[in-house]
Formats: sequence, C-alpha cells, structure tokens
Amino acid sequence: MVERKTAAVGVGICSVLAMAAGAALYRCERSIAVSQLEIKAAVTAPLRVVHLSDLHGRVFGKGNQRLLSKILSCGPDLIVVTGNLVGANPSDREIRQSVSLLRGLSDYAPVFFVCGGQEHQLKDLQAFLGTLRRSGVTVLQNEMVSLQVGEQQVTVLGLEEYPESSDLHGLLRDFELQDGFRLLLCSAPDGFFHNGQESYQNFYFDLMLSGRGQRRESSFSFQRGEVLRFQRRQQTYGEMPKLVVSRGLSNGRTLLSHFHRSEIVCVFVAPVEEQQLSAVPSQML
Repeated sequence: MVERKTAAVGVGICSVLAMAAGAALYRCERSIAVSQLEIKAAVTAPLRVVHLSDLHGRVFGKGNQRLLSKILSCGPDLIVVTGNLVGANPSDREIRQSVSLLRGLSDYAPVFFVCGGQEHQLKDLQAFLGTLRRSGVTVLQNEMVSLQVGEQQVTVLGLEEYPESSDLHGLLRDFELQDGFRLLLCSAPDGFFHNGQESYQNFYFDLMLSGRGQRRESSFSFQRGEVLRFQRRQQTYGEMPKLVVSRGLSNGRTLLSHFHRSEIVCVFVAPVEEQQLSAVPSQML
C-alpha cells in the first residue's frame, strides 16, 4: 500500500513538472523578447538600431505580422539582419515569406543583410540575394556603405561568415577611418576573438552586431573577451569596440535551447554626453 502511494505521488510530481515545462516551452515558442541596450557614441543625434538574427524561416503569425509589429514598435532608424534568415533546405514558400518580411520592413527603415551559414548552403545564393536587393534590402558581402540617417552619417560594414580571398585587414582599416557612426555586421562573433592581426578587436569602430553562429547561449555582450550577459540589473560596459550577440528569433536544435525566448535586440545609440551605457530587462509580449 505504501509503495503504491509513493508511486502515485511520484507520478503526480512528474505530471506537474511536465505540465510546467510544457507551459514554459509554449510561452518561449510563442513570445518575442525585446532586449534593449543603450550605448553612447560620438553621434550628433540619437540613433535606434534594431537587430534581427537567426530567423531560420520561422513565421510569427499570419504574414509575420506579430514579428513585424514588434519590430516597428521599437521605432527603428536602421534594421540589420545578421544571417540565417532561412532554414536548412528551405522551401520556395519559406523563402518568399522571409523575403516578404524584409520587404515590408524596408518600407519603414533602411534594411541591411549579411549572409549566414544557411544562406551559404542555398543552391542558388546569388538568385536569393538578388531577390533581396530588388525588395529594397542592402546586401553586404565584405563591403561597406555609408548613408545619412537624419542628421547622422552612418557607415555599415558587412562581413561574410566564411571569407576566402577578401583582404579583410585593408577593408577594416578603411572602415575605421570613416566619419560618423561605424556599425559592423557579421553572422558569427568568432572574428572578434581571432588571434591574428585581422581580429576585429584591433580596429576602432563603434559597435558590432552578430548572430550566434554555432553558439546556443542566451544573448550576451562582449568587451575584449569579457562576457557580460543581459541580466535583470544594469550592467556597465567598457571601451570600444563593443560587440552584441543576439540569441536569435529561432530556437536551436538542443533541448535547452528551446527554452530560449525569441529575441529582437534594440540598441539605442545616445550622444556621448548623455546617459552612460546600460542594459535593461527584456520586455515580453
């Protein structure tokens, strides 16, 4: 009798835990977090950059309306996408949906895109990139572009995840000599920690935004090797260059990664004389 009661209690506890885990997983699958980060830089006017990464063809609501609305609620001056917009072996429908999202965003703010590992595995990468360009998206493949955002000049450099013959050293030297706010994009953060002379840490720029690459952790910021995770308290960051890595909009393949909330990163760039660099908690739908 005692053994039966013990077994019943054990089954009950397991059931409760399973239900709690299921509820948490459902919430993580459905919700979109907005991680807000404020930095200071030598800008003439405030600038708001929205960072998207690792969508992997996922759709949030019909026509991605939930995601589109959440992005636009951040009031972006620039929208950047750091790779893996589509998933592995994407269908034509998945590609159309992903392109349609960026086309819709380009009606509200300039959109910049760099390739990730999934794009490099596409059968016809150039056709895909051509479709993005015709949709109003600026695609950067080891190249940079300057633009005027209100009163502020911004230079955006997009680096390939798998550079082969490009002279990155020369490109980064030219990049750090540009006027205005200098924003570096890449789908993975590895180049920031490279030991050679082409390590991104050796160059002066304002901010690097990156996808998670092969990493499956939650979002984090780096300053010359120091890991500073977004937490529910303010953090103070060091000197430039700064790196912010997004955990992405789509969960990874491991069990624990499915409990990571989909994330949009919103970076508010304030003039140097304004508030010190800080991070605030995520806001959930």
